Amino acid sequence: MRNALRPFTLITLALACSITAQAANDKPVRLPEFSWRAALHTPPDAALVRVELPAPALGALQSHSYNDIRVYDNVGQALPLALLPAPATPPTETAGASVPALPLHQSSAQGDRMTARVEVRSSGQGGVQRLQMQWSSTPAAQGGDALQAALFDLRNVQGDIAALDLDISLPDNSPVHVQASTSKTLQQWNSLPTTGPLYRFAGDSAPRNTRLQFNKTHTLHGQFLLLQWPATAGVQVSALRTQFVSTAPAPAMVEAQLPAGEPAPNGQGLEWTLPSGAHVQSVQWRLPAPNQLRTFQLQGRRASGPTGSPSPAWEPLGTVVAYHLVQEGAARHNAPHPLPPGAWKSLRLSDWPGGATPAPETLQVSLQLQPVRLAFLANGQAPYTLAVGRTDTPAAALPLGTLTNASATPAESWPLATIGAAVNVPSSQAQRFGDRWRYFLEDSKARTGFLWIVLAAAVLALGAVALQLLRSAQKAAPADSASDAHKNPPAPGH
Repeated sequence: MRNALRPFTLITLALACSITAQAANDKPVRLPEFSWRAALHTPPDAALVRVELPAPALGALQSHSYNDIRVYDNVGQALPLALLPAPATPPTETAGASVPALPLHQSSAQGDRMTARVEVRSSGQGGVQRLQMQWSSTPAAQGGDALQAALFDLRNVQGDIAALDLDISLPDNSPVHVQASTSKTLQQWNSLPTTGPLYRFAGDSAPRNTRLQFNKTHTLHGQFLLLQWPATAGVQVSALRTQFVSTAPAPAMVEAQLPAGEPAPNGQGLEWTLPSGAHVQSVQWRLPAPNQLRTFQLQGRRASGPTGSPSPAWEPLGTVVAYHLVQEGAARHNAPHPLPPGAWKSLRLSDWPGGATPAPETLQVSLQLQPVRLAFLANGQAPYTLAVGRTDTPAAALPLGTLTNASATPAESWPLATIGAAVNVPSSQAQRFGDRWRYFLEDSKARTGFLWIVLAAAVLALGAVALQLLRSAQKAAPADSASDAHKNPPAPGH
């Protein structure tokens, strides 16, 4: 009996301590209160783990600041986490085709050099009396004098140019500063700032630089490029190769499908309710039937107030042109329609004035959501659970530096957890659970009464243990007396 009561007593005392500790917190955040929950599979022996929220989790968000995201361990303890920024993708560099240098010489248009002699005669009083100019011509040298410059025709070159790799002959151990200019007419030139000189030092492993780097990227389509350098023996440029830089691609959006739209109350269009906390970048409108083109007017309502309810005013968001065309066996669809920044709560789509209201089945609507990534400290008992979607949730994310300062590797190198089986509970049901739980923890009378009940149960359990110990002691006393009498019998004659 003692062994059976001991676990019950310990559990009761632990429950009392747990209830008391949680009652001290005004608004505890528990796992069942979240509307979307999924198992996380983490690599073994991983301390810091990354997580990328899938589309259903983004659709369940209630906080535009991502406050309602938690990671719990196997015993329901929330783990430290931090939000990760979008991954930085460095721009890529690609080489263009080789462009030859154009012959450039210093000569007159007629092939001769023209020289002039000016003679000015003045009177004694200093006034000019006569001005005489005499011209003479001398044949130009064969081919003219080569200039310390090179001209390139880049009028057909498109793209953002970051640098030029030159096919150039350089003197040893003599840096050469090259100036770059552009012109569309070969008359007015605009300077392009560059960084650093070109050089070639003697020796097989000596440093060498034949790249002309610009301070920023330039688009030189439709222009001539002129390279000039000081009079230095042994410098000759025969060709160049452009180095293009592509801008870093934007992070891939997460696509979330919306259900069919509901008819607007005024009967003029369809309406959709958007996720409260998701950052919607654009909306994709698709026409299922081929060879169709429709024009719509788009309106939206922003979320307002602490509860995120939609504002009463509808804002115009432009015209949407949706099409589905099939040409040569290939289907073509319209691009997503971008939305202005902000927390959008509702969308309304109506036909162009004079048209009929679109039927719900004639449109397929999906959202392009901004991806959300986080990292957490896997210091609890596995398995772990990712929980998303809870109203009025306080922020719990730590600054990212709190986790990165404790790691010797960058955050992008941390292992990535995989999303397992998910449970999607309606928000109203999860909210009811949270309301019932907070009723005991926030209402003073209910909390006090519940604590008295728990403490009374603990006292009863302890009393049962004491009573059992007392009965055991009473049963053991006669047995001990009989044993002593058997060991020590009375003497004869007594």
